[in-house]
Amino acid sequence: MKALMCEGAESYQVREVPVPRAGEGEVLVKVLYAGICGSDMAIIHGRNPFARYPLIPGHEFCGEVVESQYPDFQPGQRVAVMPVVGCGGCPSCRAGDVNRCSQVWLYGVHRDGGFAEFVKVHTTNIFPVNQTVDPRRVAFTEPLAVGVHCNRAGEVKAGYSVAILGGGIIGLVILQVAKIRGAGPVLVSDIIPERVERAKVMGADWAVDSRGVNLVEFSRKEVVPGGFDVVYDVVGSEVTLETGLELLKPGGMLVMVAVPEVEKKILNVKKIFAQEKKFTASRTYSMADYQVALDYIIQGKVEPLNMITSIFPLDSIRTAFEKVEHGKDQELKVLIDIGVGGASQ
Repeated sequence: MKALMCEGAESYQVREVPVPRAGEGEVLVKVLYAGICGSDMAIIHGRNPFARYPLIPGHEFCGEVVESQYPDFQPGQRVAVMPVVGCGGCPSCRAGDVNRCSQVWLYGVHRDGGFAEFVKVHTTNIFPVNQTVDPRRVAFTEPLAVGVHCNRAGEVKAGYSVAILGGGIIGLVILQVAKIRGAGPVLVSDIIPERVERAKVMGADWAVDSRGVNLVEFSRKEVVPGGFDVVYDVVGSEVTLETGLELLKPGGMLVMVAVPEVEKKILNVKKIFAQEKKFTASRTYSMADYQVALDYIIQGKVEPLNMITSIFPLDSIRTAFEKVEHGKDQELKVLIDIGVGGASQ
């Protein structure tokens, strides 16, 4: 089969590799579409500390079952693949919160993933989907699940005011799920004008180009004088963490979504203490979050095609990576067409 094999930093190519053999508790899936994530870019550049080389990256993908020993998963069954896997026995896993497992691993990061024609997947991690659902939409379940989990971590409710620092794909899925949950007003800020405009189109009540603007003063004057109920830091810098704390109302919650570039960050705990502000983090998603995201897509509550900006065949994945890396003002989600055919820019 064809697969993108990554041997290490800057060492990757599409080449022929053996088709994997499904083991006990696994099925073989033919991949249809796979999305490119920022963490995939970190893997090919050698900057993802969790990646285990040699590796076939790709953790956002859907496909069809081609080999199965299990009656619940017949060949031809279209499936979404939940890439987060836990040990299965710890309290977190038993509760469905596999993302909190101390032994958690992901397809496409720790083990071979979806940038290949075939992949073997645990039966516990495949979600059947009706054949009528566009597989491009199904492939978007993974990033949308991040937005679902972020909103759960922030305990967003109807009428909550929300600020999202960072208007890339994750910021936008947080926005859309927040609006589904009845939040408002919702503000999105970014330094890329095109992202600011997209946030407006995607339903943000306020979308702000934060260059040259004091976001805290602007928000207090124009949006929520008392501060936001929830703030999401989707950038992960000391500046955005500090800004996030300032934007919060007393008792509000700051949710760290972006993985920090360095191990330690300076966080002003006195500001947290003084007004009983809360700080938490959101990492990937649970099994239930993934199901909710898939349901949103099936029910039409979220339209992934509005965020899929380019599609490339597997043989052109290097060009796709360049689009992701150098076209942040144009690109949101780039898909790789692996088993459908007819992909185009």
